[in-house]
Amino acid sequence: MPPASVFLLAYIISMMAITFFLIHFLLSRSMISQRLFFLVVYIIIFMAVSTFGVSLSDIGSFSMRYSLAAIIPAFLYPVVGRVPQRKVEWRAVKLLVLLLAASVVAMELSMGFLYSAVTKGIPYGPLISSIDNPEFAIMMAGDAAFLFSIAKKKRDLVELSFLTFALSMSIMPNFFVTLSKTAILASTLASAFLMAVNIVFLYITQQRRPDMRSQGVVMALIVSNLFMMVGLAVFAVNRDLMVITVSMIFSMMVYFSYSFFRSDVRRYGNLKRNASILLLLINATELTMSFAVSTLGFQLTFTGSPYGSPPTIFAGLVPGMVKHMDFNNALWWLFPFNPYKDGLSAFRMGMSVGTPFAYFWSSFIFIMTVTMTPFYAIMMGSEMSYLVYERYRRSRTRQVKSGAAAILAGIPPFVILIPFYTPFYVFGMSGMLFAVTSTALMVSLGALVVALIFFGRKVQCNLVCMAAHMWTNTFYDQFRPRRNGTLWNYLRWVFFIPMPLFFGVYFLQTWNVLPPITLGKITFHPLNFYGMFILNYVWWFFYFLTPVFGTYSCARQGWCGFGTLAGIFNKIFFRLRIRDPSACDSCTTRECEGSCPVAIPLRTDFLKRGYSNRVSCVGCSNCIEACGQGNIYSTDLWARIRKRK
Repeated sequence: MPPASVFLLAYIISMMAITFFLIHFLLSRSMISQRLFFLVVYIIIFMAVSTFGVSLSDIGSFSMRYSLAAIIPAFLYPVVGRVPQRKVEWRAVKLLVLLLAASVVAMELSMGFLYSAVTKGIPYGPLISSIDNPEFAIMMAGDAAFLFSIAKKKRDLVELSFLTFALSMSIMPNFFVTLSKTAILASTLASAFLMAVNIVFLYITQQRRPDMRSQGVVMALIVSNLFMMVGLAVFAVNRDLMVITVSMIFSMMVYFSYSFFRSDVRRYGNLKRNASILLLLINATELTMSFAVSTLGFQLTFTGSPYGSPPTIFAGLVPGMVKHMDFNNALWWLFPFNPYKDGLSAFRMGMSVGTPFAYFWSSFIFIMTVTMTPFYAIMMGSEMSYLVYERYRRSRTRQVKSGAAAILAGIPPFVILIPFYTPFYVFGMSGMLFAVTSTALMVSLGALVVALIFFGRKVQCNLVCMAAHMWTNTFYDQFRPRRNGTLWNYLRWVFFIPMPLFFGVYFLQTWNVLPPITLGKITFHPLNFYGMFILNYVWWFFYFLTPVFGTYSCARQGWCGFGTLAGIFNKIFFRLRIRDPSACDSCTTRECEGSCPVAIPLRTDFLKRGYSNRVSCVGCSNCIEACGQGNIYSTDLWARIRKRK
């Protein structure tokens, strides 16, 4: 190893060791004199400025550079001597915590700058080069490991949130921009995985830790995650490193500040509002992550060019999607689309109709390519699956437990393989793996109809549809609607009408009775357009606004024609029944109605008819578990057949 490299390694290790020692010294003391605290901060600043001085290669010898750099913080020492000796609980003083965090960030920047200056120069300017290098990634990982190792409660949700956040930040792809494309892609996927784990911890922390500090940590970390994903998106589009670099500095300040800060343990005033804001920020983060990772992944793996691809047209709305897949690419199944290029192409195609339509069409295609990628399905499915598992683990009744287990087992094969509704399936890979014929589509729909006859709507809305993942879990329970609007019971049939029309047009086109539908330069595939518009475009609008519209708005308000079709089988084959009408008559809590994710007036139904079989019922069995008297049970055709045997 060259002498310069040995010196660089020894210098960085020694500076990190001293910094860790000083941080541990402060964290081990709740009370400390102000003068001693400022002395520690002064030492860290002294090391940071001196390290910057060592990095300057154009002003004389090493000793001269170090001496000149050391002069600058020397002027601060007399100020430290004038600080009073009065002891303070420094971790409860925001200004002191911010000062310490800023000094640590400055120290890390100085060591990153030194690494770049000695190894490869300053190719991107001082700020970017200080952060975007592998040495900085190692330092961040070291910080995460060190702070977690000295934490008193290592299984604490807040500490686990800090750890996964810092580790995700430590392997962001900008740190490896000077390395190979493989390194950039690997770090992107690993960072996205850790961020998904971090988001799960934020979900759970928000539910279980109602104190002020924990709620503040949750909001600060998700804002930082979103900022980093915006930076990654900018990097994916035009290779600009400035936004992601600034987001790193901001996130480091957040990480160190909240790691050092200890506030009171008062209960947070409005948890429901905090949950609503968190939901909005998480959704924005996940969409931005999917856009950034899919765009960057497509560019890095596309075999036609080393760092990008020509504009592609999103062909999922027209026949022949399989022809557009880059099968020479080993990761074509993970990154089949380039959302950025496809959005631009959609805008140009939409301009053949008019400017207003171009904006709609490009936004539509953008949402499609972001939410339809297998990467997004895997990421969201993994996050929601854990929350569904939490429901399974906490449930007290067999029906809810078996329903949650069925969701966990049923969603993956459905998403990946089964072409329900459209020849190009809206969430998974069936249309990419093989050309789905009208016969295969009818077979899958026939199988669904048979299952609906035996078990009712729960097969569709609480088993195989992604809505079961997204809304039937512990976090979203707090957004259950309280009232059911009568108007939606009629409007659902208006929303249902387009579905048979689009199916009819599709089959008539398949049998060459109707010609293709074109608008400008766009050829519409009727089922693909309808399925994607409802289950990707409209669905995500209502999902984003879950705190406003409540859970399962697709079922309660009926804008999902597929769910309404499945709900028809509820009226014929499915019932929620009660064992003792007098128990319902005397009930004052109405816990069954409070647990219903679609706000069905169950008590009214039970007292009036003895059962409930609404089209909107998703068969989640929440009411069965919520009934304190065990008075509710469900029946379907399969249960009646088994009973007769």
